[in-house]
Amino acid sequence: MNALTRSRADSAMFIPTGKIRIPPLNEGNRPRPRLDNILSADSGPSLTLVTAPSGYGKTTAVSDWARRSLIPVGWLSLDPEDNDAVRFWNGVAASIRESTVFKDDSYILDMDASLQPLEVRIDRLTESLYRLNKNLAVVLDDYHHIGNPEIHRQLEKWLDRLPPFVRLIVLSRSNPGFQVARLRANGRLLELGVSDLRFRPEEASSYLNDGLKLGLSPDDVASFVGKTEGWITGIKLFALALDVRDDRSEFIDSVNGGRRHIKEYLAEEVFAGQSEELRHFLLRTSVLDRMSAPLCNRLTGRTDGGESLERLVKSGLFIVPLDDRGEWYRYHPLFAEFLRDKLRRLDERLDLDLTRQAALWLQETGYEREAVPYWLRAAEYVQAGSRIGELAPYLLKEGSWSLLKSWLDQLPSRMVHGSERLSIAYAWSALLSGLSVEAESGLRKSGRTLLKSASRADDSESLNDWLGEAALVRMMSAFYRRDLRSALAYAKESVVRKTAISDFIRIGIDFNTHEARLSRGLLGMNGHLRKAAAYLKQMEPDVAADPANTLATGYSYAVLGEILYEWNRLPAAEESLLKGVRIGESSRNPGLWVPAMMSLIKLKAKLGHRGQAADLLHELSRSPIPAGSSIWSRVVGAFLVERRLAEACREEAAEWLKRTAVYLSDTAQVVREYEHTVRIRSLRALGHLPMALENAERLSLSAEKEGRTLSHVEFVNLQAMIHGAEGRVERATELLSDGLRLAEREGYVHLYTDEGVPMANLLRHTLDRVVSGELRHVSARYIRMLLSAFGGATPEESGRVSNPRNAAAIPPDASEELSARQWEILDRVSTGATNQQIADDLFISVGTLKIHLNRIYKKLNVDNREQAIRWAVREKRLREPPVKGGYPKEYNP
Repeated sequence: MNALTRSRADSAMFIPTGKIRIPPLNEGNRPRPRLDNILSADSGPSLTLVTAPSGYGKTTAVSDWARRSLIPVGWLSLDPEDNDAVRFWNGVAASIRESTVFKDDSYILDMDASLQPLEVRIDRLTESLYRLNKNLAVVLDDYHHIGNPEIHRQLEKWLDRLPPFVRLIVLSRSNPGFQVARLRANGRLLELGVSDLRFRPEEASSYLNDGLKLGLSPDDVASFVGKTEGWITGIKLFALALDVRDDRSEFIDSVNGGRRHIKEYLAEEVFAGQSEELRHFLLRTSVLDRMSAPLCNRLTGRTDGGESLERLVKSGLFIVPLDDRGEWYRYHPLFAEFLRDKLRRLDERLDLDLTRQAALWLQETGYEREAVPYWLRAAEYVQAGSRIGELAPYLLKEGSWSLLKSWLDQLPSRMVHGSERLSIAYAWSALLSGLSVEAESGLRKSGRTLLKSASRADDSESLNDWLGEAALVRMMSAFYRRDLRSALAYAKESVVRKTAISDFIRIGIDFNTHEARLSRGLLGMNGHLRKAAAYLKQMEPDVAADPANTLATGYSYAVLGEILYEWNRLPAAEESLLKGVRIGESSRNPGLWVPAMMSLIKLKAKLGHRGQAADLLHELSRSPIPAGSSIWSRVVGAFLVERRLAEACREEAAEWLKRTAVYLSDTAQVVREYEHTVRIRSLRALGHLPMALENAERLSLSAEKEGRTLSHVEFVNLQAMIHGAEGRVERATELLSDGLRLAEREGYVHLYTDEGVPMANLLRHTLDRVVSGELRHVSARYIRMLLSAFGGATPEESGRVSNPRNAAAIPPDASEELSARQWEILDRVSTGATNQQIADDLFISVGTLKIHLNRIYKKLNVDNREQAIRWAVREKRLREPPVKGGYPKEYNP
């Protein structure tokens, strides 16, 4: 991969190694046992807050402790760019991965490069920490750079949910923007301030005499400490200035004034004391936020950048190594501020020229993202705009919406709104940052500007593409507002304009960020299937006339396929889902492809095409399309477990439960709804009914509150089946009747039939109570229709439990009770093979086979082969038997 490709695709997520490494110590640094003892307290608090102005040695003290700490320490050095929430949490996750305890990256999941809500990614990070179950400290250095209220809120929430064995240590020049009062009141906060950090006389003596070998008298040391009030940077400046003087005591006596005066005076003394060659180096490299030898050479016009950096490190001249290899450095903030002010006063044009050179070097060496702030600082807006336009899809993909928007805000407005690419990037970044009004006003302004400039035929074609992209932005905005009429209009406009799949859509935007079942979310009108079907009906002429097979068309096919499946129109559903799968695959869009594949696999299994379903399931599990997104990889993993449960294999469910949801948030999250659903099904299948019921109740309330009708009914049904399995049939039927009232309006069918025998039994009990008048406002006709959709079986054939008091004997799902071996036997029985033939094929005795058959009959609550086969056919587990007019006489063992 060349540097340019790396910079666009990979370095959009790039976290410099120096940001996540514990800073190396400079020569002369001395241990500070007093602070080490405080930081190493056995009963470490949840948060340690180290707050002091610049120059009090916060980073040095904590990094010195971290290097000797008995527990692993993750370190993140923050800068202004980390005000982007996604970049911030990417850094947190990367720093934890970098800590020595995390040799296996699987413990800490990447902060996924997709549009899934950041809150979910933070919860996944917390889950990983619970799963690790080991002591850990996480240090956030220079937190004063963070002014984003969203990050403050997220960090406050994270602190409440951190495992007790994880400590957060925050270093800042000022009080952080998040609330700490509750932590302080609960004794979970340790605070270190100026009085704790300033040098005591004995510490100053250790540093000056033992570390720097200055040989100062106790009186001189006391004078140092007194004049600086223990301010460590002041003491270091004193030491550096003394190094070039003979009149030490006189010089110490001559320095007076406040901290700022001392800083300016001593910094000038230190700077003046350097050679002309080194002063030249310091000034020309002062424009850099981070520097390496090659970059310094570019700005100084020399070839000795490496030697100069080493000389500065050895002299302790306020330079901070950013890695252990000696490649990247930065100046101490106070000294950097002094040098930059001095350069601007001397030659402002040189300051701009050096900034341009730095941007060009970063761009040429593949650090396009890092080059952007320099281009902006140098007011080179054409270069900055070009780089931003190229990086925009990748920034959108990783979720760095606010960073992208902040860059675009620094460009001239006429440049942004006069550019098709930058204006679309601006609209997406504003919309996804929650600024929908700003996104729309930007599109209007850009539309007027671009329309005026579209004079040639080529321009008109390009404008048409832009209008199609703008329609997609407006469609998403309308969906967020629940304005379905407008969403439909904009979707139709996008299809009519035959908007090609641009790299914004191909790389950066997925219209479905987390919905494993499209008909449950916005695209399916939150389960209001009749309304969604009417919406899709209006789209039909435009979809049919769309040779480009745009994403809007692909999603239309997939949603329609789910609706048709739910309505039991299986051939039409299959046709529609296949089209959605093809478009999702060709566009490599996981938000379309994964849900369409999942629905198609269920449909194939329902039709009895078990081989095709297995092949598709294998393809889904091995495809790179969902593998590029951790949220879709998780969804696929949950779906594999659900399919194995349908085949009566519970081992995978037990393992999956161990791997997931070790840490559950207090509130149900829509973005993880499908995983929660599979969790409930797994708990139910494994017999953990109280826990399964608790989860189903919680998610049912959440779905009802969100207006997600289809999901709400499913969770109600799960509650009903759990109550039925525990013998509480009256409560089960009452719950079921509540869901049936909602389900009938939308015509749900397979939401019930997919649940198998337990649901059929409960529906019959519900029907009895409806007919008897015990349950009202429920349609007996609808229940009978559902029962007929199970296969038209009579109560006797379905193994109906005649006495509701015996309902506890109903297994959670008879199909889930059969082992893989028993399914294999039942499959061979359906072919008409004799007992001896089956036994020979399976290398078992006829006696062993009869034992298996008896167990199968018991699990299915049937009496013979014929009833077992009928049950399996009716449940769409097996194809119709090939032998017409009956089976061989060797039915009964």
